[in-house]
Amino acid sequence: MAVMKEKELYTAISKVGAAQGKLRDQIQEALVSAMYYVMKDRNAQPLNNLLQAVGNAGNITAISHWATTMGPVYVKDGKLVVAKAAAKEAGVIDEGTFASHEENMRKVTWYEFAKEKNKVANVWDAAKGLDNYLSKLDKVDHALAEVIRLAVAEYNGGKARAEVV
Repeated sequence: MAVMKEKELYTAISKVGAAQGKLRDQIQEALVSAMYYVMKDRNAQPLNNLLQAVGNAGNITAISHWATTMGPVYVKDGKLVVAKAAAKEAGVIDEGTFASHEENMRKVTWYEFAKEKNKVANVWDAAKGLDNYLSKLDKVDHALAEVIRLAVAEYNGGKARAEVV
C-alpha cells in the first residue's frame, strides 16, 4: 500500500470523521433502546451485545459509564448486570412508561463520558473528575448532585479542621 497523496489523505480523514459521528449516534440510539429492555424485561444482554459489537471501535469505558449512570445496571465480572430492584422501581412496562427515562437518557450522551479520557490530563486530579461527573449528573438529577456536593464540602471541611488541630 502506498502513502496517500495529501489531497487523498484529507479526503480520508474527512470520511473517518463522518463515519465516527455516525457510529457515535448509532451507539447512543442503541444504548437508549437497550436500556428500555433493561428496565422493562430486566435484560442486560442487549447492552452486553452492544459492548461486544463496538469492541475497539468505541470507548467501552465511556459506554459502560453512561449505562451505569443512566440506568439500573452495574458491572460484575466484566459484564453489565441488571440491578433488579432498581429496574423494577423504575416502573417501565411499555414505551409510554419509559418516555420520561428516555428523555433523561438523551440529555447526556455516552460520548460525553469519553471527553475527559480523550485529552491529555492529569489522571491524579480526583477533584476535577468528581466535578465533571457532578456536572453530568446535574442534567439528570440535580438534587442528588447537590447532596453529593454538600457531602464533599462537609467532608473536606471536617478534614481541614482535623488538620488544624
